[in-house]
Amino acid sequence: MTELARDIKRLLVEAAIAAPNHGLVAQAQGLLEVLPALGLEGETQALAAAMVHFGLRQPRTALETIKNLDDSCAQDLRQMIANYTDDLARKNTR
Repeated sequence: MTELARDIKRLLVEAAIAAPNHGLVAQAQGLLEVLPALGLEGETQALAAAMVHFGLRQPRTALETIKNLDDSCAQDLRQMIANYTDDLARKNTR
């Protein structure tokens, strides 16, 4: 794989993760669908997909996507999602 191809893959992943934060929901969903075609390593693809799902306010799907990962990035992401869902629960009980 050329360096250009790696850079393009990286940009697509970054765009997918950033899109929900900029209100680009349809674009995020479209990029989420093509993540498997990028040929990323399994853990990298799962983490990227989980971050996109989290950005799309789909925390359960995000957690399901990384349920079999044990590395520190997955643990950190699970903790961030747990904090988010805890905050939502607190706000909804007020």
